[in-house]
Amino acid sequence: MPNEWPELRRADLRLSFRHPAVTPGGQPVEIAEEFPGHAHRVHVTAPIPGEIYLELFRMPGLSAADEYAQHREYLEGRFGPGSVSEPVDSDLAGLPARSYVFVSNDLRRETRSLEIDDDLYRVIIDPRIPLNHEILATMRVDV
Repeated sequence: MPNEWPELRRADLRLSFRHPAVTPGGQPVEIAEEFPGHAHRVHVTAPIPGEIYLELFRMPGLSAADEYAQHREYLEGRFGPGSVSEPVDSDLAGLPARSYVFVSNDLRRETRSLEIDDDLYRVIIDPRIPLNHEILATMRVDV
């Protein structure tokens, strides 16, 4: 149950969330963190794809519009023209956010972006995996 899951909270992240230690299929949940430049990226995955996929990326000094433009250029270069939807209003951690989807063959990802102070928080999930939506529901902004 989400309330019993461990919480991922880091001093440099204003967005925290809970995640299971093990997927419903019994796979261990893996947390990988990277710190490119002044950013912070957290990947939540399992050894065998399909049960969990979430990426949280804090990007200092970037707006949602600029992130979308940069990411769209990269994604369309990788997956081809038309692979990225236009952004729409959404929510993340109970706050207004922007969302877009990108697809290629059997890949489908949903992106939500939330500006907090001078940082942009981008969350990417595979929307076909129910567990990802449960994790999204636990996200909150830390004061």
